[in-house]
Amino acid sequence: MNFSASTSPNAVELLTSVVHSYNLLITSNSSFNLIELYIRFSKCSSGCTVCLNQQLCQLCNSPYYMLSYSCVVDCSLYIHYMPNMTCLTSCPSGFYEITNSGLKYCQACVSPCLTCTNSTVCLSCVSAYFYYNYTCSKTCPSGYYADSTSRQCKPCISPCSTCTSLSTCLSCSQGFWNGSRCANSCPNGYFGDSINLICSLCSSSCLTCIKSASTCTSCNTSLIYYNYQCLSNCPNRYYNSNG
Repeated sequence: MNFSASTSPNAVELLTSVVHSYNLLITSNSSFNLIELYIRFSKCSSGCTVCLNQQLCQLCNSPYYMLSYSCVVDCSLYIHYMPNMTCLTSCPSGFYEITNSGLKYCQACVSPCLTCTNSTVCLSCVSAYFYYNYTCSKTCPSGYYADSTSRQCKPCISPCSTCTSLSTCLSCSQGFWNGSRCANSCPNGYFGDSINLICSLCSSSCLTCIKSASTCTSCNTSLIYYNYQCLSNCPNRYYNSNG
């Protein structure tokens, strides 16, 4: 069929809306004063759903698979990729290789895995999850912190035992947590809790203390120190020596 240059735009648009399984070739002929458009439809090759021409296929129809722009039934030397019916040499990101009845197929990773080596071994995670030891979780185990940039659980740096970032500790494996860092000793008014490895507050009567909140080593004003205690009056047989 052919149309002159006066053919309406709507008619040309209708004709160029090609149904799949056919490809469209438009050529011009200027041998006359009016330019004529020749539109030819040609059917794609067998098994091809969408093609560039009769030799180059873009999408194959089941049970055919695309291999080098051709549709083939036998994909046994390659890996079957089902989403676009393609023969591949390796599976794309987000898929892993399985074997079924002697044939290789690409299987999608199971969420929350983004990439994986099989159905249970993750290599990276989808958003809102963090990677740790081939698994994906919304929280990280003790001794690790959630890195929002890499989406991985990363280990706390010694002497931090637990942490919220590379530089922010919550508790210590060595020394005592004093509220901002791990230290070998605690400030005045605190004692080193050897069980929890934190600096804990002395009792209100103690100015300084050791080992427990009530084991005082010095006292607040108006109290008198006696045998690791802070008293308002000295016991019998003792007198106040003004400190």
